[in-house]
Amino acid sequence: MDYLQNISADKTEGIIFGELNEILSYRKDDETKPFGTIKIKFHLVGSEGKFYETVTDINGKYEIRISAGRYEINLVLPEYAQIRELGSDRNEIEVKPNGCVKARFTIESKSKISGKLTSFEEKPVANLTIELINFDTKEWTTSADTNGEGNFSLEGISSGKYLIAINREISPHAESPYPTFYYSNAYTPVKAKVLAINLRQNIENLIFQLPSKLEEQTITGTVVWENGKPAPNTRVEIEDTTENTFFRKERVTETDSSGKFVLKGFVGRSYNLKAKFEKYEDLTEEEAKKEMSISGKISYVTSADSPPRYVRITRGEAKIEPFKVANKTISFKIVLKEK
Repeated sequence: MDYLQNISADKTEGIIFGELNEILSYRKDDETKPFGTIKIKFHLVGSEGKFYETVTDINGKYEIRISAGRYEINLVLPEYAQIRELGSDRNEIEVKPNGCVKARFTIESKSKISGKLTSFEEKPVANLTIELINFDTKEWTTSADTNGEGNFSLEGISSGKYLIAINREISPHAESPYPTFYYSNAYTPVKAKVLAINLRQNIENLIFQLPSKLEEQTITGTVVWENGKPAPNTRVEIEDTTENTFFRKERVTETDSSGKFVLKGFVGRSYNLKAKFEKYEDLTEEEAKKEMSISGKISYVTSADSPPRYVRITRGEAKIEPFKVANKTISFKIVLKEK
């Protein structure tokens, strides 16, 4: 590639090469595409304006031969783009005589989608996560929380087609008691409104109105051992299985001295219910190995180097098959099977 400053034949030279990519997703930093025809300037540190420059090709790659020395690197980016800070990015680089150095850069778009999240009653909804979904891949791209006035801003968006949603990646929970819901007024991605973002474009002042909150209902029960005795201090949890969300938010409690528990679930949602009794014990290395061979349920060890070892052992476990919460209190009797 051509460069601005001619290099004298009597000077030792080196090579700088690399690539420039645009990031497509904040979940995976390696989801990128080449970004071509961008000018890169190399300024020799300590010199009076001595610099070299080159331009990335259509594949985002570049290579330049320059005099040995330390250089400050500047990318001449369009106004809609900015450098994305990654561990391998560098704005200063040392070129040694006859050396070869790689400098890779990643940029992100400055495009954004902003608006306000409101309740079914048209009031601002604070501290809720808005998710941006790539329409073509159906994958999460980025997210942002609403502020105290319900305002949100999804930033650094690359050109493409997108959906906006809540609770797509996580099941409904106390802080966000809503089903998966898309802008605008849709429960499925098929019926959601597609938002197209082009370079240098922002979408502003969207009003994303939520449906009514899900209704909570009480789930009660008693946990007992196979001999019928109550199982106090037993962990009981319900897990939402209604949708294939990335994170399934659990609701957890412990049984009281009578083995009873109370939890809350959302009407119309399906759940798994699990109960587990765990006991902490001090065991020697021999005892720990024996316990592991019997139950296979040692789940925590405080010291792997010297006995005694403080371990957590599952002594009893039970699971209730998926059930749906109705408009009335539901009650279970759970029998722990000893391990």
